Order: sequence, then structure tokens, then C-alpha cells
Amino acid sequence: MARRQTTSTERQVPSIANRGYFSDYFLTYRLDVGLDDLYKQWDKAEKQGHPTARTRVRSLSTAFDKHRADAASTAPDLDDNDTRLSLGALSAEDTEALIDLNDAVLDALGWNPTRGEPVELTSGDKTVHVPAAHRCDTASGLLLLALDAVFAADPATVVADKAAATGTLLQPVLLADKPQGRTALEAAQLIFAADDPPAYLLICSGAAITLLDRDRWGEGVYLGANLDDAVARADTRPKGELAAIAALFCSDAVNPNGKAESVLAALVDRSANESAGVSKELRYGIRRSVELLAKAVVSDIRHRQKGAWQSLDPSDITRQCLRYLYRIIVLLYAEARPELGILPSDDHLEPRRQMGRPALPRRTASLRRASTDAVRARRLPHRRRRVDRRMLLPIPPRSRRLLWHGQQAATAANPRPRHNTDGTHHQTATDRRRTPRRQQNTRRNRQGVGSVPILGG
Repeated sequence: MARRQTTSTERQVPSIANRGYFSDYFLTYRLDVGLDDLYKQWDKAEKQGHPTARTRVRSLSTAFDKHRADAASTAPDLDDNDTRLSLGALSAEDTEALIDLNDAVLDALGWNPTRGEPVELTSGDKTVHVPAAHRCDTASGLLLLALDAVFAADPATVVADKAAATGTLLQPVLLADKPQGRTALEAAQLIFAADDPPAYLLICSGAAITLLDRDRWGEGVYLGANLDDAVARADTRPKGELAAIAALFCSDAVNPNGKAESVLAALVDRSANESAGVSKELRYGIRRSVELLAKAVVSDIRHRQKGAWQSLDPSDITRQCLRYLYRIIVLLYAEARPELGILPSDDHLEPRRQMGRPALPRRTASLRRASTDAVRARRLPHRRRRVDRRMLLPIPPRSRRLLWHGQQAATAANPRPRHNTDGTHHQTATDRRRTPRRQQNTRRNRQGVGSVPILGG
């Protein structure tokens, strides 16, 4: 019965900024599997004519065409990103356009804007006032707060550091009625340090969104999306780029809606579990490979240098085997990704023909043929084989004796008479020593070997 093989399709979502939130393997190969149920739910709703987060995100191009140009005027100068941005320098029209663009993004993701009174959180004996664009509450408490930030297209610049100008909030977070959280990370520190903090913070920067997790944001972990590039590419496939953004940041994925865990939380758990499984298999494979290589090295030294194997350093052998494996891995990766330009050649096909994985079948067949010819050469003169003399290996003593007997039998079958100067036959020493038993052996050898080619001389 043929073994069933599971295949994974490589998936590239260039607009998603994944900083440790998921494993790279999961985001590339397993994301669609984790979102399959949500995609099916959306397919069913769309067939019935109901809007979904996927259809709304696809329609964001209208809002971008209308508000992006004015909203982009609020973006700070990236060359002077370490200097705090003065909110008083922003025009009211540009700020309003940015808020309208953020509202369109929140609406598309299912987070209806609820600007109004600031959200109050308690932090010890002090109160934190958060000017939130949206607030989401669940039965277990506050789930998410959305904050408005100045225009940015790259999520990495929004959370680069606490003083990053591209992470400046339109309204700072107040601690005891004093502005303490002017940037996204400063606000996150105040909000997540409260007594009852939300589980997530969603930073809306016009052309980018950044999701911070309460339990992991301190490690520099975040999940973001460059909406500017994604909307421009307009990948409207059912499981395309815009669908992936909607599935990761929408309320259907983040809000559990009465279930035990949300879609996003399940994705995080699944990513961790599958990464652990891959790591376990990889560790076993590396360990087994090191064992095989070390065993081959010790066996070779034992046959060539007798007792030298007893003085070998196990740590040194392990290190050399690992180095050998890493070189193979790097070589195979370089061949699999020729666009990276790692191989020292302009033509990436030439190295693939000469070495590595694509050439292995041809090289293996060549080595097998050479080994087979050498074995056949060792078996002479028992079998009649035409062997290239260049492929002959050193012949053991027993084989040399058998070869000598074959040569003697061939000579007896085709004798070369020798004559004296007077024309009479010259009797050799072999002829004088030959006995009837010797003649029987000669006849038996003659019948066994036939016309064996003589390799010597």
C-alpha cells in the first residue's frame, strides 16, 4: 500500500509584518489550513449576499483614493524619526482625513468606531485615560482597544521604539491627567500595566495596522499589515492577500464570540505546536545523521590506521559532523533559492548540474557503475567479463592466486612450443616436473576457465 504524503503549498503574503507572532513556517505553509473554517463561513455568507470582512477589505480602495493623499501629510519625516512629532503642526484637514481613513479601515475589519469619552483604566492608585477609536468588551472583560496614530505604511516603524515619531498618537494617553503615552509603545506600557488591561491593542496608522498582544508585546512581538501595498496589489482571490489580512485582524478572528477561544488564539497555539513538532523531528534527524557520519569516520580510521581510532575525541568528531551537515544544508538551500544570489555564479543552473540535489541521481548512478566494474574485476577469472583496466582495484592475495591458475590454464590450452637452435623441441622445467595428477588438474582447470583473457603482460 502506498504511503500517503501530505503536501503543503508555499504561501507568500508580503504585506503582513510578522515579528515572532507566528512561526515563519506556519505563516508560509499552514496559514490557510488554520483559517479554513473562517473562509468557509465567509463563503457561505457571501453566497447569501451578506457582506463579510473579506468583501469590505477588498473595497478599501475607495477610501484610500479619497483620503490617502491628505492623510499622508500627517506622516513625520523618517530622516528625523528620533525627534518627537508636534501634533500642533498638523493641519485640521489632514488630521480629519486620517481619522476618516482609520474609520474606513476599522469598519472594514468589523471594529465599528466608537469615539467619545476616553476609556478609563485603573493602575494602582492612578487612573489611565485612553482616547480609543474603538472599544470591544466581552464576557471575560475588555478585549481590544483601537488607537489612532499618524500616517504610516510600515508597521515596523510604528513600534520601532518608544520615541519613534511614526508611532505618535493623535491624542496621547493620560496618566493622572498628564500626557505620558505619546507614542504607540509608551501607550502600550501604560495600558497593559493597568489592573484590568485589554488583551489587544490595535494601532491604526492610516495605511498600516499593528496588533499588540498583552502577553507578548514586551518581547518585541507584534503582527502588522501594510494596507497601502495590499490595496494597491488588489489580490481579491478567496484566499488571497486581502483575505488573509481580513482573517487575521477582523473581529471574527480576534473576538471569540462566546467560544472557548478565538480564531487568532487558536492560530497562535497551532503555530507553536507545529513548530515544536518540526523542531523535534529536526533534532532527531540531525542526531541520527551525526551518528551515521561519526560511525563511518571511526570505521574508516579503524581499517586504515588500526588502533588510532581509540584516541579520537568524540566532541571533535561531533563538531566536524555538524559542520559537514550545515554545509550541505546551506548548499541545498542556496540551490533551492537561486534568486538570493548565494551561489558564486551568474548562471544558477550550472552549479545545480555539477553538485547538490538535482545532480545526485546522475552522480549516484555513475558511482554505482564504477563500483560494479571494480567488483567484477575482483571476480576474475571465475567469470568472463570485459573490464576496463583503469577501473581495477588492488587484487587481494587469494584473487592473485586464482588469477595465476587461470593464466596457467590458458597457457596449457594454447601452448607456445619452444625450439632449440637446431630445431628440436626444448623441454621446459615445467614439462619435466609434470605428473599425472598435475595433468588432471590442468585438464580440470582447462574445462572450468575456457578461454579466459589474460590481464597480465
